Amino acid sequence: MYTVLVVDDNQSIVDIFVNMLEQGGYRVLSATSGEGALEILTNYRPDVVLLDILMEPMDGWQTLEQIKAGPPQMASIPVMMLTAKPLSPGEAEKFGLSIEDYINKPITRRSLYEAIDRFFQRRDRMETHMQIAGESGATPEILKEYRTLCRATDVQRRLLRILEHVAISENLEPGKFEEITSVVRDMKMTLAEKNGRLEEIRDQFLELGITPEVV
Repeated sequence: MYTVLVVDDNQSIVDIFVNMLEQGGYRVLSATSGEGALEILTNYRPDVVLLDILMEPMDGWQTLEQIKAGPPQMASIPVMMLTAKPLSPGEAEKFGLSIEDYINKPITRRSLYEAIDRFFQRRDRMETHMQIAGESGATPEILKEYRTLCRATDVQRRLLRILEHVAISENLEPGKFEEITSVVRDMKMTLAEKNGRLEEIRDQFLELGITPEVV
């Protein structure tokens, strides 16, 4: 059974998420502040954190920074951001590599399960792939780089889709469209570089007798 930590400064929203997740078969921890979440994470290691952005006094991004700046057992905990606000270009650039997903509220029970299950399925599939590649002779350095690149490209693709959706909004502030398109262009260039490196690593796996479908 996977354990999920829900963090939101609105107790009613926390209760809703806890109820949905427990009905979905997850073990649930909860906190109503960033400080409360950090206290829990010093003693427990959930499988994933659902972290609201719009909190006070410590917002979700500040809480995320504290988590990632913590000891290794805390910093390595996966975090998904929950929010009712559009993703900004600055947030995508600054925090994109520190999160697993960006989930917009309100969210249905089905969409919540799908987002969490997608993460766990990707993680478990990657662990299987890493074991196969390691047993076939791939070095620890290559495995670490491959894991990092796969995760980064997966998250960046989703953030790009979100930003592109924001860019076509009819309610953008003056200059915001240009800001978004500039960040999207830079992210696409970075994504292309990462995908190029992934292809190089996949070629190395092929030389070890591992097909791209396996890794």
